Amino acid sequence: MKMNKKLLLLLVPLLLLPLLSFGYAHFTDKVVKKYRVHVGSLEVEFIGIHVDACRMPDVDNDGEIFGDELVITTYENPEDCTWYIYITADPITGGFYLNTTMWLHNSGKLPFELRWETMWDGPKDYFIDTDVVNPDWTNAFDPPKPGYSVFGGANPLPMPPWSFAMDVYRWHLGDDGVYRRTGPFTPTQVDYKPCDYLEIKQHINFKQPDPEAGVGEDWQKDWQCKFIRLWVEFTAQDVYWDFSSNLVGEWPDEEGLPAKPPLEEPSPP
Repeated sequence: MKMNKKLLLLLVPLLLLPLLSFGYAHFTDKVVKKYRVHVGSLEVEFIGIHVDACRMPDVDNDGEIFGDELVITTYENPEDCTWYIYITADPITGGFYLNTTMWLHNSGKLPFELRWETMWDGPKDYFIDTDVVNPDWTNAFDPPKPGYSVFGGANPLPMPPWSFAMDVYRWHLGDDGVYRRTGPFTPTQVDYKPCDYLEIKQHINFKQPDPEAGVGEDWQKDWQCKFIRLWVEFTAQDVYWDFSSNLVGEWPDEEGLPAKPPLEEPSPP
């Protein structure tokens, strides 16, 4: 039986290739260790804020308070990656209270911890109207001076007549696909994982001061027709874990070689 010579010539080089490759690899060898890293992103997304309860006068008697006497405006500054939530209550009287729920979302790829600081300043004569504020809002968000902490420092918020409270909760997605709530948490107490939601409840109350309660007889003269500002600043910081002594493969067990290091559980810094 005759074989096509042209086909035979084609088969021979193909059969030689695996032999040549094997022979080459047998006499030369190398180990290549490659690293692959992916730079994550930290992103806190403002979802919304809800007025749970409020007591304010309807000054112009138009039957509307939200959007009139009570105005909430939000703004994101892309240059410094900061969200601003600006709440204006104008005017208020003794008996005013405002309860809100704010939602944030970890929409990035990194877990983070949350710190916050509560400050205040006032009473002051000036007020920045959100209708005429500059587009960049830089003049509307100058933080209070140092020492004006709500809960301490040299100039704490007078309590009474004011009261202020805030609770921060975490909603974490379980393996069963259901979000569950835990908390409330203090600053940096818990890590907020990617896809976690943050529920932040705030309560502000201004009770009618009693001059006999030690607040001072001049409170109304000092505060009437003035403005007071409450400032809450949240800072998200990425978190990381330190770990070592994890092994892929085997550790050589020969006389004179160092012993395998003990396994250490991952731990925060």
